[in-house]
Amino acid sequence: MPKIFLLFLFVFFANAILQAQSHSKKENVQIVSAEIVKDTILIWSTINEPADTTIIFNIEQFRWNKWVKVNSFNSQKKDGNYSCVVSHHPGKNKYRISSALAIYSMIVEYIVHDNSQPMGPLKVGNYLELEKEEAFEIYDQNGEVKLKGTAKKIDASKLPKGVYYMNTSSRTSEFIKK
Repeated sequence: MPKIFLLFLFVFFANAILQAQSHSKKENVQIVSAEIVKDTILIWSTINEPADTTIIFNIEQFRWNKWVKVNSFNSQKKDGNYSCVVSHHPGKNKYRISSALAIYSMIVEYIVHDNSQPMGPLKVGNYLELEKEEAFEIYDQNGEVKLKGTAKKIDASKLPKGVYYMNTSSRTSEFIKK
């Protein structure tokens, strides 16, 4: 089966399970709004929170071609308004919020413009040079991981010619293997 179809099925059934679990609760906590303010603060509002219940909120950021939990905290119900400091990477950042009592929030996007030099050459031969040693993953156009590890100089000699995407701990970039 094509990978996109399998991904669609996974997302469809995962969402159905989450919604079924959420609907089985007497009261469904709903995250009704979320946004980034003052560049680094993610704020959100909820409704239908059970009284005297500690809610564990999970903040996830879309990085490395998947959702990654970047923060989690326990919070007693206040007035249904919450906030959390988030750290962005250059480019488009995506965040979502969840808890055991709520379905995922809407996705919040925040763009960071990076005017620095690109982390590597647009067209590469056998090696990619990073500014510092850091974790990386290199994907092909189908989203398959071709290389991953931690390095400052990455040996790309075994990659076939083509377009690739590289995620590091600080940014995402595209390059062409000659």
